[in-house]
Amino acid sequence: MSITADKETETPADAGFFGSRTGWRELKERLLLEPVKGGSRWTAAFGSLLLFMFVLQVVTGILLTTCYAPSVGTAWQSVKYIQEQAPLGWLVRGFHHWGSSAMVILLLFHLVQVFVWGAYKRPRELTWMTGVLLLGATLGLAFTGYLLPWDEKAYWASKVGLGIVGTVPVIGERLRLLMQGGPDVGNLTLTRFFALHGFVLPGAIIGLIVVHLYFFRLHGVTTAWWESAELLQSKTEPFWPGQVWKDGIVALGLLAALTTWVFTHPAPLGAVADPSKAYEARPEWYFMFLFQILRYFHGPWEIVGTFVLPSLFFCILFFWPLLDRTPSRDPRRRPIAMAMLGAATVSLVGMTIFAVETDVRMTKPEIALKPKVAASPLQKVDVVGLYATNCLACHGEDGTGNALRIALPTIPDFTNAAWQKTQSNENFVSRIEDGKIPAMPAFKDKLNSDQIHALADYVRAFGTKEPTSK
Repeated sequence: MSITADKETETPADAGFFGSRTGWRELKERLLLEPVKGGSRWTAAFGSLLLFMFVLQVVTGILLTTCYAPSVGTAWQSVKYIQEQAPLGWLVRGFHHWGSSAMVILLLFHLVQVFVWGAYKRPRELTWMTGVLLLGATLGLAFTGYLLPWDEKAYWASKVGLGIVGTVPVIGERLRLLMQGGPDVGNLTLTRFFALHGFVLPGAIIGLIVVHLYFFRLHGVTTAWWESAELLQSKTEPFWPGQVWKDGIVALGLLAALTTWVFTHPAPLGAVADPSKAYEARPEWYFMFLFQILRYFHGPWEIVGTFVLPSLFFCILFFWPLLDRTPSRDPRRRPIAMAMLGAATVSLVGMTIFAVETDVRMTKPEIALKPKVAASPLQKVDVVGLYATNCLACHGEDGTGNALRIALPTIPDFTNAAWQKTQSNENFVSRIEDGKIPAMPAFKDKLNSDQIHALADYVRAFGTKEPTSK
């Protein structure tokens, strides 16, 4: 009885029925009335914007799952239904599609802001580390969602991405097969990506957000390095209403901008995926820097671009609070850190822009399918068009096959004259007719005999690397 009486006396008399049983008053004070040292500011809204965007992604994702059917035979059709027939489906899908890009942009801005402010320094090292993990999980969310529409771009870009996963030392091939669900991209790949995108990664992100916010509230907001402790203390105010209003206004501005973009740029949906049909896929813009890096590493050096450099960058980013031991948060007193930030930013942004601007598929898709080698005697069967439609996606416009060599390491290089000498015309015709499942589909039921023989002759024209002997 005494224990019960003591507990009752701890509850304020004016707490009311609901407050005395839920502790709402204490929770409100912790969430809304916590003092913000230095007062509210617009630059502190990036974190709240990211949380808002994640909630928007969750809500629109749930709405999309009410119509989406994750199977090879129904995925594209269900997305097409959402885009063209479902009430406001185009708007919901537009928010979800373009919202992922907005979330990546905000994450990068927030990362740079925290770095410049030195908000990773003691005692906020774990706050930074959980933020870096959130960046990785968000990129994983973007990658796994890429395949779900099951159009041509989604299929081939995901196939290349899985090939990159396969280059991870020791466990790469097993990890690729685990994610892929078999030797090739198919129904199991789609359902596993859907599970990762809709359940596993969102759950991980929610857990990381909870930990991240706990550390943030534990150590408080990072104050301006140029203001004295007395000035910061004099400007201290509760989180509500000042900072809440600023966060709300910025969130509404972002929502208005995103809505305008969705109205003017509907979420794209290409033709349904067809493994036997040509398509030279490109990743989304936030992975184009990696696509550019892969152009500089070939053969045994590919692992440097696919695994070594990205892993090194992520590890340095994750452990940076332990590497930068300078006590000051003033950027002027951290020249090495600022120089590395500038170099990394210029490199990533520069490679992304350069990759987009110099890629024919991105800038001039109408001429991307035009092979470099002409074979005028074979134009009667439109052999250039046959190659572009049936062969270019895997073997490339130059015949080297480098675009898919990571995913298909055994793909031949048609420009290799020595390899060409080991193949007879009958070998080429037989391979085109019967294929090599699952790496290459058979075309005997799709092309007639003249077309197959024309393609075999056309492929021969790529073998021009060997110098002519005198």
